[in-house]
Amino acid sequence: MPVTPNVEPSPVSWECWSEPESLVVHDRRMVYRQGGSGDAVLYLHGLGLTRRWLPFHEALSNSRHVVAPEQPGFGDSEPSEWGESWEDVVLHYADLLDLLGHRAVHVVGTSLGGWLAARFATTYPERTRSLALVAPLGMQPGPTRGVDIFRLEAAEYEQAMIGDRPDLLGFLIDGDDVESALQRYAELTAAASLMWNPRYDRALERRLSRVAAPALVIGSRFDRVVPLEECERYANALPNGTLHVLEAEGHALVAIAPEDVANAILDLQAE
Repeated sequence: MPVTPNVEPSPVSWECWSEPESLVVHDRRMVYRQGGSGDAVLYLHGLGLTRRWLPFHEALSNSRHVVAPEQPGFGDSEPSEWGESWEDVVLHYADLLDLLGHRAVHVVGTSLGGWLAARFATTYPERTRSLALVAPLGMQPGPTRGVDIFRLEAAEYEQAMIGDRPDLLGFLIDGDDVESALQRYAELTAAASLMWNPRYDRALERRLSRVAAPALVIGSRFDRVVPLEECERYANALPNGTLHVLEAEGHALVAIAPEDVANAILDLQAE
């Protein structure tokens, strides 16, 4: 069901937990969390929301085995010079799946991770059982342009991510103010190494035709970072793509509406 704006939000639960684990991939330590049982899901995070097992992860892991790695330079994963190449990061995740013993997986990504999930699926369509993109970056902008995340002050960034939901600030702030600011700077730097110029992929819309798996794109009418128009174009470019529209304010939909997003993804994976 769609999320209705201006409704009293449900209390945020912080009780779910998954112990961080690590593997060495390409001589770099990569941190990941996993939980649940069933079909394997590779979850690729967006800008922030690292170093934790989210209520969204918990909702998915009730019926799936969720693997949630932290990209090089994000969270506690070590940065690397090859992490500046989309192709190398995609290969990096393929190698991680090999080390974990997963061949074909359901691929889920949000924001920057949605862009990366789309790149993974176009590179490895045979390893992609389904593809779910939540407010994905990467599409060449149309007439409606989202805000530039690299030009936002801290308060503006928080507003763009979670809207008027101060109860969700805990998802964005990791540690004290100084530690959180340093972590945000480090992760934005890692993101910039991939998407500074250009901040979209001109070829992505065409390449999405390679993805034959069932696909879902989740967007919101009130996302200032990824306009709904870009989500519509993602869905239209995927041969078996559908669009699921939320009415939530903010970009971090996996934090704002974890159960709604998880349920929509689980419905897709059940096809």
